[in-house]
Amino acid sequence: MLGEDAVAAQGFPGAGSEDFDGDVAVEDLIVRAIDHAHAALADLGEDAVVVQEFADHGRALVHSGIVSLDLSAGGRHMEYTTMESPVGPLLLAADDGGLCFISFAGKKRAVRPDRHWAENAKPFAEVLRQLRAYFRGALKEFEVPLNMTGTAFQLLVWESLRKIPYGETASYGELARGIGKPEAVRAVGLANGSNPIPIIVPCHRVIGSDGSLTGYGGGLSVKEKLLALESRQLRLL
Repeated sequence: MLGEDAVAAQGFPGAGSEDFDGDVAVEDLIVRAIDHAHAALADLGEDAVVVQEFADHGRALVHSGIVSLDLSAGGRHMEYTTMESPVGPLLLAADDGGLCFISFAGKKRAVRPDRHWAENAKPFAEVLRQLRAYFRGALKEFEVPLNMTGTAFQLLVWESLRKIPYGETASYGELARGIGKPEAVRAVGLANGSNPIPIIVPCHRVIGSDGSLTGYGGGLSVKEKLLALESRQLRLL
C-alpha cells in the first residue's frame, strides 16, 4: 500500500499527467488495463479501487472518441490554439461542449494535436483573456465552459479541485475525505494526476500531508510559481 505522499510519484495516463505519451502509449495501457483489471481485482484488496479506476478511465477515453483502440482511426474533431505564458507554452483544445485540454506544451509528454484537430484561436479569445488576467494576479476564479472526459470518480475529484479556494491548498487525504471516500487516497491522487485542464482546474493546489509540493504534470517549478502567485509572493506578469 502506498502512503498519501507517495501518490505523486504514481503517474496515471491522461492529458494532464507526466505519464501521458501520445495515442499509442495510452492505447497500449488501455488495452492491458481493460483485459486484466477484473482478473487483478481479487488479488489487490484495498488497491482494487485503483485498478478499477484505471480500467474505467480507459473506457471513458475510448467512448469519448479522444482515443481509439483502432490505431488507424482518428479521434474526435477539436479546435486548438497555443499561448505563451509565464509558465511556458500552453496548448488549449476544445470542442463544441467547451474546453477539453490545457497542456504544458513544452514538456516531453505534452498533448499533441490530432490530425482531426483544426488550429483556430478565435474560439479561445475569452479563456486566453482570463488566463492572462490570472497570471497578472487579477483573476481568482475562471468562468469558462469545460468539457472534461473521465470516469464518474474522476469527475467527482476534479469538481472537488475547483472548490479549493484561491490561495489555499489541500492534501490528497483531505480531498478523499471531502468526497466521502477516505479510503481512496491513492485513487484520488491518480485522478488528480490525470486532470486534463490544469490551472483552471487547480490540481496545483494539492500538496502532501507534510506540506511538500509532491508531483505536478507541468513540473514542480511551475507548481511552485502558481502557488506563489496565488499567495501574493510572486508576480508572473
